[in-house]
Amino acid sequence: MGRVHAGQRVRVTVDAFPDHPFSGTVGQIGSLMGRKTVRSGDPAEKADRDVLDVLVDIDQPDPGLVIGLRVTVSFLE
Repeated sequence: MGRVHAGQRVRVTVDAFPDHPFSGTVGQIGSLMGRKTVRSGDPAEKADRDVLDVLVDIDQPDPGLVIGLRVTVSFLE
């Protein structure tokens, strides 16, 4: 977590848009570790892990990117 910082560039991929990765920046990092609230559906996924919320500002948002949509974020730099 020490390598993630505000302003850091990210690449966001979404299953719904397989040929269109989105770019953005880390806008805000939470200040409190908490329980994982989103599940991937993978039976091997660890459910007891704590997470830290990170908000990403998408450079060119798409109306199809709705709140709650599962995405994969790659932190660059």
